[in-house]
Amino acid sequence: MSQRASAPDNAQHIPPTTHPDFVRREDIVLRSIDNVWFNVARRDLEPTSGWFRVTFDKATEISTRGTISELPVSEDSSTLEVVLKVALGLSLDAESLASIEACEALFIAAKKYDMSGVKQVVLLHLQFALQKANDPMLEYVIACRHDLPALQATAFDRCTRVEIDYTSL
Repeated sequence: MSQRASAPDNAQHIPPTTHPDFVRREDIVLRSIDNVWFNVARRDLEPTSGWFRVTFDKATEISTRGTISELPVSEDSSTLEVVLKVALGLSLDAESLASIEACEALFIAAKKYDMSGVKQVVLLHLQFALQKANDPMLEYVIACRHDLPALQATAFDRCTRVEIDYTSL
C-alpha cells in the first residue's frame, strides 16, 4: 500500500470490533485504520475492484482451504463501509453520500482501489452535492484536483459568468 495513513498512537491498543453489517464470517477480513473489521467474501469483492483482485492474486496466505486472511487498509471505517456497500450493492444511508467532503473521500478510495462502479456512483453524488452548493469555483477546484475534465469544463464555464468576491479568498 503506497499512501498508508498513519494511525493514532493509541490505535494499536484499541480492541478490534466487527462492523455490524459485515459480521458474517467470510474468507477475507478487511481491517480499517481505526481497527474495525469487515468480513467479506473474496468472490464478492474481486469483481468490484482491480486492486483487490491483484492483491488477492499475489497473496499466498489466502488459500482455497477456507482460511481467513486479514488485510489492513488505509481507510477509516466510515469510508470503507460506504465503499463496500456501494461495491456490493448493499443498502446504505443516504446521508453517507450527501456531503462534498464525504463524496470526495469516497471517490479517492474508489479510485485507489480501482473500483470503477463505485467511482461512477460516487461521482454522480459528488456532482449533485456540488450543484446543491452552487459554488462554481469549488466545483472547478475539485474537478481539477481529481482530473475530471467534463466537470472541469462546465465549472469553468460557470465561473466565467460569476462575479468573484476576492475578499472571500
